[in-house]
Amino acid sequence: MDESNVMRAMAILISPEAKPTASTTSQTQLQQQLATKMTEFDEKLETDFAELLHEFETEYDWQKIKDCEDIAWKYTQYSVCVLKRFVGETSKDDILSVRIQKMVESLLQFIVYLGICPNLIPGVGIPLNRRSKFAALIENRTRYAYDCDSQLIYCLKALLSCTKVTSLSVVVLTKHLNDLLASFLQICHAPRKKSSSSTEQESTSMQSGSEVKMFTEEDKLYCQQELGKLLSKIYQPLLVQELLLLQSGGSPRSPRWMKVVCGNILSDILLKPKGVLAIVKGTLQTSADSPSAKDWQKCDGLGRLIANCPKKISVVEDYYKLICKQVLDLFHSCDGSLKSFTYHVAASCITAMYSQHPDLAKQYLIEPLQHPLSKCLVSDAVLDSNVAVLVDERELSQCLQDLRHLYTYNGDPNSALRVTLQPILCPLFHLYCHTNKGISPLRSILKDILSVFFKSQKPLDSVELLYGLALPTKTETVLPKLREDIQFINDADGGVAIVTADFKKDSAGNDNDDDDDDDDDGTGVANKMDCVVEVIQVINNETLTADFFIKILRELTKILAEDFWTPQTPTNTSESKTLLEIEDNLSQLSESYNHAMNVLSLISSMCDVLGTSMLNQTLHILEFAETTLLRMCEICEQSGDQLDPLIADTLTMTLGLVAMLYQPSDKMESDVKIAFQKMTSVLKKLSEVCPNTFLGQMAADLHITLATHNAVSPNLESLRDETLRKSTKGVSNSSKVDETMKKSDRDEKEVNGSSERGVTSTLSDLKMDNTGDETVEFDEIYKELSDPSIPIRAHAIRALTKLLAMRDSKALDEKDKLLKVFQENLESDDAYLYLSAIQGVVALVDISAQTVLPILCKQFTSTVAHPENIEMRMKIGEALVRSSRVLGAMLPAYVKPLIGALLIGVKDTDPSIRASSLSNLAEVCFVIKAAITPVIHEIVSCIHDIVKTESENEVRRAAVHVIRQLLSALQEDSLQVLENCDEGTVQYIEVCSTA
Repeated sequence: MDESNVMRAMAILISPEAKPTASTTSQTQLQQQLATKMTEFDEKLETDFAELLHEFETEYDWQKIKDCEDIAWKYTQYSVCVLKRFVGETSKDDILSVRIQKMVESLLQFIVYLGICPNLIPGVGIPLNRRSKFAALIENRTRYAYDCDSQLIYCLKALLSCTKVTSLSVVVLTKHLNDLLASFLQICHAPRKKSSSSTEQESTSMQSGSEVKMFTEEDKLYCQQELGKLLSKIYQPLLVQELLLLQSGGSPRSPRWMKVVCGNILSDILLKPKGVLAIVKGTLQTSADSPSAKDWQKCDGLGRLIANCPKKISVVEDYYKLICKQVLDLFHSCDGSLKSFTYHVAASCITAMYSQHPDLAKQYLIEPLQHPLSKCLVSDAVLDSNVAVLVDERELSQCLQDLRHLYTYNGDPNSALRVTLQPILCPLFHLYCHTNKGISPLRSILKDILSVFFKSQKPLDSVELLYGLALPTKTETVLPKLREDIQFINDADGGVAIVTADFKKDSAGNDNDDDDDDDDDGTGVANKMDCVVEVIQVINNETLTADFFIKILRELTKILAEDFWTPQTPTNTSESKTLLEIEDNLSQLSESYNHAMNVLSLISSMCDVLGTSMLNQTLHILEFAETTLLRMCEICEQSGDQLDPLIADTLTMTLGLVAMLYQPSDKMESDVKIAFQKMTSVLKKLSEVCPNTFLGQMAADLHITLATHNAVSPNLESLRDETLRKSTKGVSNSSKVDETMKKSDRDEKEVNGSSERGVTSTLSDLKMDNTGDETVEFDEIYKELSDPSIPIRAHAIRALTKLLAMRDSKALDEKDKLLKVFQENLESDDAYLYLSAIQGVVALVDISAQTVLPILCKQFTSTVAHPENIEMRMKIGEALVRSSRVLGAMLPAYVKPLIGALLIGVKDTDPSIRASSLSNLAEVCFVIKAAITPVIHEIVSCIHDIVKTESENEVRRAAVHVIRQLLSALQEDSLQVLENCDEGTVQYIEVCSTA
């Protein structure tokens, strides 16, 4: 038989009779169309396809099929016969054309819609009304010729035959997998009545939808075997999707037995290798494209579901052994859009498992996850004593990423799971300190983990843990100890590895040798304390910050009270014992000194970074004052009869602070009242030990006030007034110190090359400063210019510059003479002198730009013939740039001479002059902005030539910088300024700006 006959026969069955009309919505019309198609098919068999008819009569009970009274079922049998003939004549690896594949798909749809769906119990499978608008024409048809089981098996065998052909198998298993599963599950697991020969009972059973007629055990065994093959053959995430769809059902809902069966199959999938991943992918695949709040809730629910032990496993630990490794693998099993979902599911699952069975979860989940960092602890030292590289870069990076996914994806800030970070807190913090020494991608990960942990703890607990990290001691028991023989080194791939001291000995001479050398000196201590402060900033908890700072201050007070500054003399007369005791005493003394220095370093770092923001609440301020007074008591006891002035001022301010805060009223909080009462004992002790009579009396008066609850308050107002006077004086002194520091900073900036802000602020300060040299006569200052001492001459130039800024009449009259003086001093080699001269030139430009600026431009261009004057030209160029900044909006009047001078410098033979001129040109372009239009062609042409012909990379980069500064200045005016430039120039500017 020729294959084309089968295809033509198939085309007759599936081709529509005509376009459907409004009247073709009744079951009668459907029956008529199906009957017409079968009549045409029979005629073609007898006339054109005689050989095909002979095969049908030989292989099938063709006459019985033709005599079937149920039109829909008869049509289904016709379709099955044609499909089987097509499959039988198609080899396994044949590739079907698109046309043939579509025809087979249509035939399969007829078989499913007419043969399978009508025979399914309501609630089983996807309802036809969710597939096609013609569902009503099929669902309500009367079945009386065959029972539903035999029809389902008949159709299933036809669909399974298609799986033998690769191309057809894809169609069946992707488009009709749900129908296959629904049919098999109904046949194998649906509850049934006993066999009955009564047709009436069969009909009633089918119409009820709850139970169907029993069939032979051979048929059931066949279906069970085929179902098992199908479940093992299908891609597991796809199978999970279909099973979940069967569980949910449509309208009506899925029967209870179907939900139980699907749940059992899903449990079997979960317990298989990679079963957890299959469940996650199958459940969340549809959510990956457009995640919503419901999808995240689905992730939480799925995680809790996986955490629950199935009923078929009686021992929970056995389930954990099977499942925990797969749960951990979720952190690095998915990519793309599903990645965030899998992280969330894994975190939710681990959280649920830890809440249900903490010991098992810790053993099978937390400890394997933290194992790379646990190797750094003393408890694991014996296990890894002979290993040089404890944790390589890849393992450590993976461990930290998994920890972040677990602890940050868990949305509950009070989750008990976060407590499990405490055993590895010490390695995490030391690793964070190591990454602070340079640039590392692990730094942000570590910061996230530390932040999440400390934010989940109570402030008091966090204070103790931070203290244990910052100031660990040998007797510290809050945190597990870090091994002394491990070190963190930077890996060749940019990560961090954990090694032992043996590794460094083996790799002597490599760059790793000095990675952690600074831990033994002040640099390592300062870095560690800076990291502690950074962690406190990230936590951003006022209570924690204040409590921690006060605890450190109390530790300082304790240090001052200890008598460890002088080694103890050994009492044992034995020489061997004496040497051991001396060594032990020296070791203890060294540790005490180091501890004291660490405390001071931490206090200094907190004060520098956090400042006054550490103490914002009255209670914290009182605790700070109490701690300070305790420290003052210790100092007073050791100071003898004389009190240092700084200590006296500190004591006065602290006592005054307490006096000002004490405002007794009914609204005072109970905690504040208790804090004041606790301070009475400290004040009493201070009044007894303070060598200063006045301060001792102040402490005694304040003690009486607090002890009597303000019933007696001697000299309290005078104490407050004294505090205000001291604080005002302190602010004044502080302002002077700040002003001095600002001037020093400006001088340092000028020596290293001033910025735009430095220049403008300097001129502003010169104009506003009314102290110092302004009272000195011009002539006396001018005489100092002849002094042989460079500092005196520089001071004189600065004084003259101040007079110019103040518009002194004498200085204005002698401005031409001053210009020559400034120009002469530009040639000096001393940075302080020539920078002062540049400042003077800028001041003259601010007064008389039309005279001074052209002179500077001419001097800049006249030195071209003197190559030895490179430094001089660069100094004049700096003066031109500063002058342009001072002129600001007035600069466009001098565009042509200024730009012309700089363009001449761009053509200099020395590359440093060319680069400097281009840099100056970029600054001038930025200041001029849109006024650059008249010379835009010259600038762009010059830059274009430089980039194309220049051999020095430094000069080329400076040229590109000009274009970038130009575009930054123009912004929205760029198109208007560049509209007259040719297209090639504009394209070149775009390329430069991109570069």
